[in-house]
Amino acid sequence: MTTYKRNNSIIPSDTLNLGRYCDEIEENLDLNYKLNGLINHIGNHNSGHYYSICRSPINNKWYNFNDSLISYHGNEFSRGTMDSDRKSTRLNS
Repeated sequence: MTTYKRNNSIIPSDTLNLGRYCDEIEENLDLNYKLNGLINHIGNHNSGHYYSICRSPINNKWYNFNDSLISYHGNEFSRGTMDSDRKSTRLNS
């Protein structure tokens, strides 16, 4: 069997409307959801590393969570914000 990993960069919107996935929708039902986090994978289909990007509920800004490192990601989620030279803070266990 042949396997491969897609390396497409997918930049989602800040909101997701689930209305198009529902057969029946109740009147006045809000199906818009605010994106609060993503999981990313670096590597190939056999190995690699996962990290997440999450929005703070306190200040509404985005942060990278990579093992014990936390770094500021930005105010918005947009293409080109995956820079590795951002200031990081190491968590003490």
